[in-house]
Amino acid sequence: MSGSVPVETNFKNAPVIGSIMDRIIDAVENGHDHDSDPVHYTCPRTGHDLNLGTFSRIREVDPDSTGTVIGQTRARLLRKVADLGVGKFR
Repeated sequence: MSGSVPVETNFKNAPVIGSIMDRIIDAVENGHDHDSDPVHYTCPRTGHDLNLGTFSRIREVDPDSTGTVIGQTRARLLRKVADLGVGKFR
């Protein structure tokens, strides 16, 4: 499948994705309107702030993605990493 992420990468991503989803679910269950005011997540090791609007039901479709939430997230992360000059991201 074109653009798919290898399974071993998913295992590495699982802890942070779990934390991100926990943050969104907790905020929404406590009355936060994630669609109009996206939840943010601070990466524990780097301190980078992630706007989780990518996971909104009304997100803009990114033309560089596959059109799925994961595809859009990957496209945005690739641009963010390039902007930060962090190095290669695969």
